[in-house]
Amino acid sequence: MKAFFFLALLAPVFAMPANQGCNAGQASAVTGGAAAGNATCAMTKAHLEKGIKANLKIQAQELQGIQTLQAQLDTPDFNATQTKVLDIQTRGIEIRAKNQKLAKDISSPALDGLNIVEGAQVKEKDQVTGLKGQAAADKDTLDTLVKEVMDGTAQNKKNLDAAKSQKC
Repeated sequence: MKAFFFLALLAPVFAMPANQGCNAGQASAVTGGAAAGNATCAMTKAHLEKGIKANLKIQAQELQGIQTLQAQLDTPDFNATQTKVLDIQTRGIEIRAKNQKLAKDISSPALDGLNIVEGAQVKEKDQVTGLKGQAAADKDTLDTLVKEVMDGTAQNKKNLDAAKSQKC
């Protein structure tokens, strides 16, 4: 008897037709999914902006290091500073790689600019690696590096603007 009573209570629930109205059930699912997607996008966008700002700080350190190298040509301190600049460049490359992944994840308009920065970073690191510490051999390369880092900084400022323009 208890089983019959229990089934009698549940029967109307199972007998009710499923919601078949104009996507009524889907609308809330889609809205909820979009809200979750927008939150993820917004969070990724914020991390990307923070990462590009971190890379701009690294570029300022890199520029300062290269200018120090210019002043240390033909001195015993050159090699130690060269190593420090290479370490700074490595950190910048790591940050930029993370930024590229974030930008790709949300199809950020900053991605193309980050790809430009990638090529420049590899070239600049190779240039610093090849320095000999002698004015006759390195002056032109260091002058070029100053310009390249300044150009890279300008590109990363554009990247930051592009990242900020992302609509989530």
